Formats: sequence, structure tokens, C-alpha cells
Amino acid sequence: MQEKLYEITGIYDPDLSENDLQAEIENFKNLISKLDGKFAKSDVWGKIRLCYPVRKKTEGWFVTYYFKGSPALPENLFPRLKLNERLMRFLLVRSNDKLPEDNLGSEKTGVAQEKGENI
Repeated sequence: MQEKLYEITGIYDPDLSENDLQAEIENFKNLISKLDGKFAKSDVWGKIRLCYPVRKKTEGWFVTYYFKGSPALPENLFPRLKLNERLMRFLLVRSNDKLPEDNLGSEKTGVAQEKGENI
């Protein structure tokens, strides 16, 4: 079966230290390997204020992971992610066939680019 590229954006508890957050990222890498996936990269966005409280928290650490795996990988991954009490929310989607560039934050994209607005 052909491997697909997946993307997960997760919101971690804001009370985590940077060392604890790095440990969570390592745990995720190990989990993907255990489930026969191939970890590609992770992007730590930093601590960001939330639009509404989640678990009585008003901010959280945002992290995006990119990895490859079989179509059955998300089914096996969901229950394990739900058990992680430090991970407040997550969204898993099947991504494009290639990884995003590292400099996406510096470029105008989407509607703002079409309208010529500053981001």
C-alpha cells in the first residue's frame, strides 16, 4: 500500500515547560515509529492565545507534525492521542504530497495575497 503524507496540529497545555514540550515531541516521534510510520518534521509555533477557553486554559503551545504512513495509521493513532492529557486538542488531516517549505511564515498566501493586504 502506498504511504500517504499526514499533518497533525496539536495544542498542548500552556503550563508545560519548553523541556516538557520537547519531550512530548520526542514521544510523538517514537509513537509514529512504533506504528510503522515515518516522521518527517515538526514545527513549533510557540505559545498562542486561544479564541475561547479549552479545559479552562486561555493559551496553548501549538505544534504541527508531518509524517508518512499507511492509510490505517490515523485509525491507530487517534486512541493514543486522546489518552495524552497534555494534548488539549488536535486535528489530523491528510496533507498534500509534499512537505511545506520552511519559510511559509514570511510569504503572503491565500486571500490576503489576492487582495494585496498585509498579513
